Amino acid sequence: MSAVPQVWTRPPLVLREAERLDAALDPAEVAALRACPLVDVAPAWTPGHYTLTARALVGRAALPRRWLAVQPKTPVPNLFAMLAATARLPRWSDALTAHSGGDDLLAGLVHLYAAALADYLAGGPRRATVDMVEAAPVVRGKLLLAPTLRQSPSLRHRPITRRGAWSLDTPAHRLLKQAARIAQGLALTDAVHRGLDVSLARLVDVADVDTAEDAFDRLTLSRLDGPALPALNLARWLVAGVTPTLAAGRRLFPAFCFDVGHLFEAFVAHLVTDGLSDARVTAQRHTPLDRDQRVWLRPDLVVTRAGRPVVVLDTKYKLAATPDTPDLYQLATYCQALGVTHGVLVYPAPATTPPLVLQGGVTLHSLSLDLGVSPAALPAACAAFVEAMRCLAQG
Repeated sequence: MSAVPQVWTRPPLVLREAERLDAALDPAEVAALRACPLVDVAPAWTPGHYTLTARALVGRAALPRRWLAVQPKTPVPNLFAMLAATARLPRWSDALTAHSGGDDLLAGLVHLYAAALADYLAGGPRRATVDMVEAAPVVRGKLLLAPTLRQSPSLRHRPITRRGAWSLDTPAHRLLKQAARIAQGLALTDAVHRGLDVSLARLVDVADVDTAEDAFDRLTLSRLDGPALPALNLARWLVAGVTPTLAAGRRLFPAFCFDVGHLFEAFVAHLVTDGLSDARVTAQRHTPLDRDQRVWLRPDLVVTRAGRPVVVLDTKYKLAATPDTPDLYQLATYCQALGVTHGVLVYPAPATTPPLVLQGGVTLHSLSLDLGVSPAALPAACAAFVEAMRCLAQG
């Protein structure tokens, strides 16, 4: 896939997250935009005009005669820092300045992944035992009698066997190679492109696959796969975010869709898990609402001490000045189902709402992890959020 776009004849459509834009669109553009996950499209009062409303996603996509871009409302260096932290790259705070030269999110993600993959491969990729089925003049391993007898008589002197062998061709390496091939087509600098060429050469014995994001959920890793986790975490964002172009042309323009809300949720989980090292933090814990267990809840995070839940968190990627009533109802339900006295709504913007004390002693808090601060101020904002959570967990 080439990152060089085709020649556009109309000015681009550029929005920020949750922003609205009225634009004159032709029928082909309307059809393409309605197939795009980045925006909602509705007719405007003026004939031939439409109102585009950006969703809580960022990215870009090709239209028949121009391109659409939805930009983040969060400073891009802060997004890089969250990516590096959730991927568990060493010294994640370095990412605050590593991409401050104007790189867009896609270029920065490719840069981070190329570096993480190179670091992993330089340390010696882990080989694993895989089953090899082969036909050979001698029996090496377990004889597969039925497949051998099904061969034509002229080939039965070559028994089919299965044996274990050490190989780089593991499911994890296949996913890393898939993401590397995607990144290679998107690399915007010669240095990153050359680095990916070297990494792909080291993975030459790994099979090429084209899988969806859920392949990462099915991946089974052991403790020995720890060095590959940073690269695998970033590979998942690439595979999930890069999709085929929405319009045909002489050159392919990559459509890119990035869920910043999901990244914010993962970043909060990372900070709470690392910051409350003396407690147990469970993500997406299934909890029954009723005694008969017919209705189940799944709060974002539950903090447990001595086997007892003490705090439940619900992450909201909204720029709300005050909590929405449905969010408060949802959090109160979590607290009741888990039997905790502290519930926390986490917002990516300043929160000044005082705690809300409910009947029965449950207190609902609104905490801020302000992503709109300058990159230099982000570590302090993270530290303040973790300290507030530590106080609530000690309760």
